[in-house]
Amino acid sequence: MRINIITLHCPANCGSVLQAYALNRYLRNEYGENVFLIDYVPPYMETEGRGLRTILRKTLFFRSYRRRTQNFARFIQENCKLTENRYTTYEQLLENPPKADLYITGSDQLWNPCFPCGNDPAYFLQFVKDVPKIAYATSMGTDRYTREQLLTIAEKIRDYSAVSLREQCSCEQLRSVGVKDVEWVCDPTLLLPERVYDGLSVDFRHIGKYVAVYLVEPSALLNSILEEFRSRGYKIVGVGGYLKKYRCDIHYKDAGPAEFLGLIRDASFVVATSFHATVFSQIFRKPFAIIPPKINPARIEQLLRYTELEGRILTETSQMERLFEPIDYDAVQQKLDALAERSKHWLKAAIDKEGHTDGSGSVDKS
Repeated sequence: MRINIITLHCPANCGSVLQAYALNRYLRNEYGENVFLIDYVPPYMETEGRGLRTILRKTLFFRSYRRRTQNFARFIQENCKLTENRYTTYEQLLENPPKADLYITGSDQLWNPCFPCGNDPAYFLQFVKDVPKIAYATSMGTDRYTREQLLTIAEKIRDYSAVSLREQCSCEQLRSVGVKDVEWVCDPTLLLPERVYDGLSVDFRHIGKYVAVYLVEPSALLNSILEEFRSRGYKIVGVGGYLKKYRCDIHYKDAGPAEFLGLIRDASFVVATSFHATVFSQIFRKPFAIIPPKINPARIEQLLRYTELEGRILTETSQMERLFEPIDYDAVQQKLDALAERSKHWLKAAIDKEGHTDGSGSVDKS
């Protein structure tokens, strides 16, 4: 059976690429080599949704931008299995869709109407006709939808045979407008064991004792946290981004997915605002602190509520004593393992329900 996955597989975002890799890798392990990521790269993905900002980055940070682009391209080329054809418009998908026996809408914020992808029919697989399709761990990104927005999403996915989402609140929202049997599952990155990511990681142990800082905005709280670590002899290492939003000792502007993994794995502590930094801090059993994002914090809050680590979320300086509280990672791992196993069971059942290929490109359900 050939399976094609559509997701955000190649923006300059480490979490996006790693979740795409993880679902691709997991399904190839389970169903063989005939599992592919649809190489769909609309213009808004290449410009990260901000054309002018991308031009300025290319101009002002040319060398770092080029190295980062190369790091992302190398990771994708070496680790992700893409369709033979690249598509840059939805019309191209309509005219010549990549053939498969089953299509999967993957994870990330694909159904968030605040982003271009959430308004792109490609990520609702609307170019697929008369072939089964399912959604795995797709994210709607926020818990603040109008009923009209929810009804619109429900209409777009009415022909899916199975739907699972990454956030519990999104499941509840879709159920409220009549979408039945919506399941909460884990992000694809949690389907693979730590050893897989360890093998992908670039080594940064030479830095010594450091705090990895990822996707944060300037704030008094951030400055206080970093000054506390600096007073204790930690180096401050910035991961990604181009502008120095805080004082750091080393700034890796060119970090791709492999560098991101290594910088999280080898850190003594992680400070972040990112969902996937939260995930990989737990996968690598790192002490960490999350400064919640101003927009769409629900995905981080719900994951940490599930692993009983809500205390790692800091919103004011009076909470800084939490930084050095130990984390019972044996208990956390039990919860993550249970969620991953339940998610794997759902995914396998959803795929196997559609039967197996008869070799002709159609699904044999006899």
